[in-house]
Amino acid sequence: MSAFFRKKGNAPAEVLAKSAEDTEDSKIKIGMGQALDESIRNSITEANVKYTRPAYNPETRKAYYDDGKAHKAAIDRAFSDGKTVKDPYSGSKLFQKQKNAKLKYGEDWQRHAAEADHIDPLSQIAKRTEKNPFLTTEDIKEIGNRADNFQVLSRESNQTSAMGKGGSTQEEWGNDAARMNKYRERIESGETIEDIQRKIKKTGQTAQRQSDSIIRRKSITNAVETAHEAGAAGAQSSGVTALTMSGIMNLVAVAKGEKSGEEAMADTIKEGGKAAVTGYAMGGGLTIVSQTLSYSSSEFIRELAKANVPGRIITAVMVTGDTLKKWGGR
Repeated sequence: MSAFFRKKGNAPAEVLAKSAEDTEDSKIKIGMGQALDESIRNSITEANVKYTRPAYNPETRKAYYDDGKAHKAAIDRAFSDGKTVKDPYSGSKLFQKQKNAKLKYGEDWQRHAAEADHIDPLSQIAKRTEKNPFLTTEDIKEIGNRADNFQVLSRESNQTSAMGKGGSTQEEWGNDAARMNKYRERIESGETIEDIQRKIKKTGQTAQRQSDSIIRRKSITNAVETAHEAGAAGAQSSGVTALTMSGIMNLVAVAKGEKSGEEAMADTIKEGGKAAVTGYAMGGGLTIVSQTLSYSSSEFIRELAKANVPGRIITAVMVTGDTLKKWGGR
């Protein structure tokens, strides 16, 4: 007859041992889970604060997105070698300072006063990145005000509503027949208006491609860094909790004579290691998921996948998305 049936109403020793082990394991997991949950919440809050950007409008443009120093630097670069500077489209000779243009050309000074213009407009960069969850306000400012996104042209080409670019994209400006017909009268380079239109649009296309390339790289870099920081915090939080709880339980086991000191140490390290790995994956993955879902950007998920961001994060997005929308919004 088995030991189970000989000990009426009692479980065999190995069953009791297994039950105690499961209970200890459950306590460690509960403690680890609570610590990890708090860590993830903190990481999500930090990411949300970091990547929240003010809506783009005339007031926020000046306060957050434009950079007056970058405009001045663009003009300084254009005139740095002492050579004659001309408007790239009209061919008009430009002066670095407005007062000199006024002295030389009087009422026609705007045709010869140099201004620095964003080729890919700040408004368009802000619009294209509106749903990107991993760009900061400073990122948008840096991308828009980089040196190769400036062109130096006349005030007339830049601001005159009848013929100039104004707030338009290069494509819109080049395709506007009314403005181009008026602009035709100002061309001094000997080029045809059709040549000028092609040049305007090509310049804009090149600048936008460069902007979008930088946007993608910066977004991926930020996402990976955010995942790593959140993962490291999750690993530390859950790992320390698991080590502490496992250590206490193993000390008790040693005191009872159930484990040797070496066995207790090995088990403690094992539990802490498993907790840290889980904490890193969950902390990083769920922070990325929550931040991404907050912008509802499925396009960005595809970009993460293309950039070979760890598959665990992508899987977490796909599997837990609906749940996290509710959880993250609490």
